Amino acid sequence: MSTPHDPGAPGQSGESENPAPQQSQEVPQQPQDSALPQSAAQTDAPQFIPPGGGQPQGSRVPGDPNAPYQGPQNPHQGAQGPYQGPPPQGTGYGPGQQQPPYLTGRVQQGIGGSTKKSRTPLWIGLGAAAVVVVVALVLVFSGVFSNRSTAEGEGAGLPQDPAEAAKTIATNYLTAISEGRAEDAKKLLGSSSTDTSLLTDEVLKDSLTRAPITEITVGEATNEYSSYKVPVTYKVGSESASDEYTINPKSGKMFTSPPSLGLYSLKGIDITVNGVAVKSGETSRPVFPGSYVVASVNKYLEVDGDATVIVTSGTAHTSSPDLKLKVSQAGIDLFREKVIPEAKACLESKNLDPGCNMAISGTLRSGGTIAEGSITRTQDAENASKLENVVPEPGSSVPTIISSRDLGSISLSATCTDSSGTGPCDLWGFGKGSRFPKATLNVAEEDPKVVWEER
Repeated sequence: MSTPHDPGAPGQSGESENPAPQQSQEVPQQPQDSALPQSAAQTDAPQFIPPGGGQPQGSRVPGDPNAPYQGPQNPHQGAQGPYQGPPPQGTGYGPGQQQPPYLTGRVQQGIGGSTKKSRTPLWIGLGAAAVVVVVALVLVFSGVFSNRSTAEGEGAGLPQDPAEAAKTIATNYLTAISEGRAEDAKKLLGSSSTDTSLLTDEVLKDSLTRAPITEITVGEATNEYSSYKVPVTYKVGSESASDEYTINPKSGKMFTSPPSLGLYSLKGIDITVNGVAVKSGETSRPVFPGSYVVASVNKYLEVDGDATVIVTSGTAHTSSPDLKLKVSQAGIDLFREKVIPEAKACLESKNLDPGCNMAISGTLRSGGTIAEGSITRTQDAENASKLENVVPEPGSSVPTIISSRDLGSISLSATCTDSSGTGPCDLWGFGKGSRFPKATLNVAEEDPKVVWEER
């Protein structure tokens, strides 16, 4: 085996800018492995083509004129395996057009050729740097390094002290509410109701226009089993409020239910809360602390009294008696428009059955009879005023069926015949026909009709 040339030694081919005249270099003879064929020994060392494409430069082993020609040696031969012989003349590659895996110094390209260093390490370095930058950006945008994880109800980013973490969660919750960020506040609730129809940004922001959440104070947290109790105070508009939140710092959630808005008495109709339509039901609706304006979707009905309800905390539930329905002025006008003309028509009728479910019998208790077509029905001023100014009420089971039974009393006279003869008579009594029955109107219908019910 030949000894490799020192790549830094002067006079080496391809390394000196002013090479000395080339001379044969003597290399001590190395013992030959008798087990290897001579052809294998000839390919143990790499060779290169000198400028001009001549024969490879090198030397023969001294003392053996028949020994094969030995070219310059590859210093990396031991690490990369045997070189596969010299490349074809005029090319820089060996069999299969594969470039040698390792090169030392500068590779001579031939006469007039320039020398180039490999740029592979540079591209590898730039690629690695680009990968690091991309990974960092992905982590940033995915929230790994974001402090908003706390506002989103996750444990990451909270103080290490669990008591301080519980206080931070309570602060983040009330802050989110005060800023109208319902979605952020909702993420901190660990046991919120499945009904979140009023826990929205739209509803909360409308509330803040009338009753901002201010003067938020969060007290010291006290440990209770695996959770912490955190007292809080704040103002909803001008009203002071207080509450106590149960918080699990490990999960980053609070397990205190939000306040509720009771809508029991409004069942059976569609309503809006802060302009958002919701179905009324048997249960209350969870809301954030704030101001809530309740209205009926049906224009003929409205909330009686102040329709704005202030909900302060989870311990202050709005009960059903606070919200009642009444017939709106539009409903009153519609009722009068439909009922009064029919009632007056019944008053003007001379028949035993005038309509309005006020038919009377033609036989008197004394055995006398009433002549058909002879009946006169009148109302005095007081009762006539009752009819003209009737105010209906919502139905107790179906609010949209508005009604009134206070339409005034009726006086009746007729032509009667009894044992004493035939003549005018006054009909006295308190039964059917002497008063208007209950008149109803279903304002949920597009063209409602008056229904006269039995008294």
